[in-house]
Amino acid sequence: MGRPRKCSPAGAAETGPEVGQQLGSIHSPSAARDRPSVNRLQFLPIELLALLRVEHIAIAPQIEIHTHTACLATGKQHIYGQIPAANLDNMVIRTEKIGEKFDSIIASDPEFVRSYENTKRKFAAFRNDSQKIVGQMAQWFEMKRRADEDRNTMTSLTGEIDLERLVDYKFAEDIFLRNEVMPEGQNHGIVVMIDWSGSMGGIMGDTVRQALQLIWFCERVNIPCEVYAFTSQVWEKDGQDRYGYDPSKKIAPRWDIKNSKEFMPDDYMNLLQFYRSDLRGSKRTDALHRLYHLARYNDGKARFLWGGCLGLGGTPLTEGMMAMDTLLPDFRNRYGIQILNLCVLSDGEGTARSLYSNGGGYGCKVHIEDPKSRRRVALDRGDGSAEVADILRIRHDVNCIGFYVTKAKKCPYFRGLDNYDVKVQKSWKDDKFVSHPHGGFADYFVMQSQNVENDPLDNLSKDATITKVRNAFIKGAKSLKTSRIVLSRVIDIIA
Repeated sequence: MGRPRKCSPAGAAETGPEVGQQLGSIHSPSAARDRPSVNRLQFLPIELLALLRVEHIAIAPQIEIHTHTACLATGKQHIYGQIPAANLDNMVIRTEKIGEKFDSIIASDPEFVRSYENTKRKFAAFRNDSQKIVGQMAQWFEMKRRADEDRNTMTSLTGEIDLERLVDYKFAEDIFLRNEVMPEGQNHGIVVMIDWSGSMGGIMGDTVRQALQLIWFCERVNIPCEVYAFTSQVWEKDGQDRYGYDPSKKIAPRWDIKNSKEFMPDDYMNLLQFYRSDLRGSKRTDALHRLYHLARYNDGKARFLWGGCLGLGGTPLTEGMMAMDTLLPDFRNRYGIQILNLCVLSDGEGTARSLYSNGGGYGCKVHIEDPKSRRRVALDRGDGSAEVADILRIRHDVNCIGFYVTKAKKCPYFRGLDNYDVKVQKSWKDDKFVSHPHGGFADYFVMQSQNVENDPLDNLSKDATITKVRNAFIKGAKSLKTSRIVLSRVIDIIA
């Protein structure tokens, strides 16, 4: 994109002498050969196109022209850019590399070893407690898939006589064999993104437990699944972010920027691959143990090395979503996926710095372009991840699902969610979550953090009163109810 394209402020089309000269030159017969092409006209505001009386724009119906009313009214600069390809070799830290680093840290201190062994016992208990809800998810998924198959099954007559119906030929004309044609089953796949930022401390356990239940569901129904954590802690600097104290350590480029039309996202990020479906046996179990232990450590419930490349950092959510533009097609090709799903688990907003990387600053109106479909998505509010999700939906036909986990007692404001609405407040009070689909997200669940690591009755003393037992039981039942409702809606989307 190079130099940002600017739109004229209000009134310039009527009074500006330069614009008047341009209008005259465009409509003069001698300048007909210099008339702007369709590719240039698509970037003009629709009001200006009307003034120019451009009629031949209809020859390119695949181009979407968006109304830039804010541009004419305020003179706001509009920035257009495309998502660059991610260099996955430099950006993604594979499961094996994480395992080597994790094991070396655990072996460095006997306290870490004891804490890790305790985590394994906690993990086994949680997995056992999750079997019921994972089984329900698998049952819902199979029921919905069979219902879709039945709905799409086609029945036709074969022309051959059914000998069992032949005796009824005097009373019925339908004595022929029928043939049912069932559609072939489609392959599903799920990619999970986890926010690995400092603000997740305290709710990381709840977030990872949601991810683990999704993983076990995928194992149960044989769906390929991969789990990534996005963080600003870069591996080359042993966990330092952009403010690291050792500038001599260089980082490899995370993006393959090919031309000036592409955004220039931040290089200070990594995708930590904690799990993938092709792991087998003890390798798969160890990968989940590591993820669970790091989640408990970040909640202050386990011992581990503070900081480092596995520690929490910033929130490059937008950059992580942009990286999915490269990672999702690779995931689809490796597993032969037809129905692709992306689940994002975070505690709020990231930063939109990368979407303003082509100049103009935060006062500009940003538009993300898809060069293949020739469509644009304008940045509405927030960090831009919802708009990037819309581009992913357009380009890769992916179902994007978001989870916003929070400790807030009252429903927070989030990307246009009216948290004062009566229905929203009722859902927050009764179900402990609010459904808020927006942008490219088929659904986004704003959820209260629920401590479901142990049975709530386990924390009661032996002399607990009946009232305490009753309250603990009700609290545990509400937590399970929230998980069932949310996960059942997830199944409806991904099936």
